[in-house]
Amino acid sequence: MPDRITRLEELFKEEISKILQTLKDPGLAGLVTLTGLRLTRDLKNATVFYSVLGTQEDRECSAKALSRSQNYIRSLLWDRIRLKFIPSITFEYDRTPEKAERVERILDQIHKENEKTKRKS
Repeated sequence: MPDRITRLEELFKEEISKILQTLKDPGLAGLVTLTGLRLTRDLKNATVFYSVLGTQEDRECSAKALSRSQNYIRSLLWDRIRLKFIPSITFEYDRTPEKAERVERILDQIHKENEKTKRKS
């Protein structure tokens, strides 16, 4: 079963990504990227993780647009994928890219401080 879930997660992620490229919602601001998808074991619910390249306002507008589009996206999946059941979709903002950027800045700062210390010695 885990192999099937993994394959379905990839399939749903790929199809939802294609759908988002064609979605004509003016609220989709910034660059929306799908970063992952998690299906429940019973395959009834899918959480789609995404990030937005843009401002805080772009992120908020995109979150509202994705929320509005959940049922529409699900209906398009029904047409594209032949399964007995298409899971309910929820979108969740993925903070991983922000966290990674913060860690990189901290590491850069530590590196610069180490360079200063070496020069003084």
